[in-house]
Amino acid sequence: MRDLRGSPAPLTAIKPCHHPVPFLRLAAEFGAVTVAGPAVSLTPLGTWAVIQQLGAETGTAAEELPASAELTPLQLIICRLGMSAEAFERELRAWLAAREPAAAVTALLATTAEEEENPTYLATGVQIAADIEGDTDAAWRAAMSLPAIRPYVVTELNRRAGRDPQHDPLPGLEPFECDAVVMASRAILVGYATGGADGVAAAVRQAAAPGPETVLFEQMWRSRHAIANQALTAAGKLHPDKKVAKAARTALVKAASVRNSPMRG
Repeated sequence: MRDLRGSPAPLTAIKPCHHPVPFLRLAAEFGAVTVAGPAVSLTPLGTWAVIQQLGAETGTAAEELPASAELTPLQLIICRLGMSAEAFERELRAWLAAREPAAAVTALLATTAEEEENPTYLATGVQIAADIEGDTDAAWRAAMSLPAIRPYVVTELNRRAGRDPQHDPLPGLEPFECDAVVMASRAILVGYATGGADGVAAAVRQAAAPGPETVLFEQMWRSRHAIANQALTAAGKLHPDKKVAKAARTALVKAASVRNSPMRG
């Protein structure tokens, strides 16, 4: 994977018009797109490359990443999504060398909480923060006030204490009733964005375990969360197991039926 600081190869240098499949395969190998059947989606790296190319073609300024230590938390998240694990580890070490662990976690979680509409950025930011070693418990506890990431904060703090957030949470770190559904739904959308159909299947299985997918889908449609409906849509369209995909579509129909039904007095 090329370093994000370099200039991207011009998109016009590749002519995909007559042979789109090889072009898409190459783009997927470089992490620029995800391909799931007829659905093709830009990854964060692909979006970045398009912005760079548009800037070059229109003469407008395009963002260039600064030195590793000067990256913003959002730029760090984008690096994690667009780089190899080895390359990102080098970036992260340099970034952390300029910050105390608690300050780094605070900055990452604050930025992550602003990405509620982008589950991939949100999940990636939380994971980066969780992997930072050092005295960071206070930073995590302070993030309890950020609604978008509270479910992840509760999970992480209970994990550190050796507790199960669903069955044996620490006092004050009890999850809300909808937390599991919200996190599962986001995980499915992240799976779609980063791994296409296989990513959706893996996320559904992990979220449903140890029970069947139908139980998860039942919880999702009953939650009436918009993000749950988005995740059910993704699972219904892309899950490679036809029975699981059908179960997701059935759950989506039930959600729509409840949503459109007249209010009961």
